[in-house]
Amino acid sequence: MHITILFLIGLSFGSFINVCIYRLPRHISIVAPRSFCPHCGTQLAWHELVPVFSFFFLKRRCRHCGVKIPWRYPVIEFLSALIVVNFFFLFGFTAQYIISSFFALVMLTVALIDWQHFIIPNKLLLTGIVIGAGLKFFFMRDEIIESIASAALSVFTVSLILFLGNRLFRKETMGVGDVKLSGVIGLFLGFQFFLSALWIAALGGMIYGYGRRALSRMEHPFGSDFQFAPSPDEKIPFGAFLAGASVLVLITEKPFTHLLQWSP
Repeated sequence: MHITILFLIGLSFGSFINVCIYRLPRHISIVAPRSFCPHCGTQLAWHELVPVFSFFFLKRRCRHCGVKIPWRYPVIEFLSALIVVNFFFLFGFTAQYIISSFFALVMLTVALIDWQHFIIPNKLLLTGIVIGAGLKFFFMRDEIIESIASAALSVFTVSLILFLGNRLFRKETMGVGDVKLSGVIGLFLGFQFFLSALWIAALGGMIYGYGRRALSRMEHPFGSDFQFAPSPDEKIPFGAFLAGASVLVLITEKPFTHLLQWSP
């Protein structure tokens, strides 16, 4: 398949992800109404919605109210295109490519929503579970039972960690959304690779948390009124770390497996 076509498809997926990131946390339908400016509410014409191109064509501003369009819109569109294209080089045009690309795009959406709002929408997780199970059943029917068992085991593992963590630290250590997310990851990756993603996410979250606390204690040269780092009391969006770690495990699984096969 031509790389340009895949890149354009990826940009379109990125545009849809931008819609999901804005609407799902606000409980707005992703189907209707048509795309609109978040600031003035004016519905946008088709030529204002062309991924990446419209951002530069409109000179970073809404044509109706003049408010600046955030850079995150074209960045997410471009990142989605990179996922679609690079996964093609990694997996080829196979069933694994379709399943892995869908999973990575869902995880990208999860990470960005959780990072910004500290929530993981149930509709997004339900979509991941239903479509993921459907894809597994259609393309890899012989693995569907194992995948469902992995999802259940992943949910049980994180539920146990959540229970013990809350008892030990006497505060909420993870959210219920993280437990549900673990089921989606377990379904796609399998329990063994889910554990790898969980370990990486925990390490990344710990480094981020301690690093942020260290920065918050530093005296900033511009005075105490300047917020050098977020408050150390703020929550850590663990779902974002878990989603990112799962994609990292996904893209290293194939090379690592091949390396084991060639080991003496």
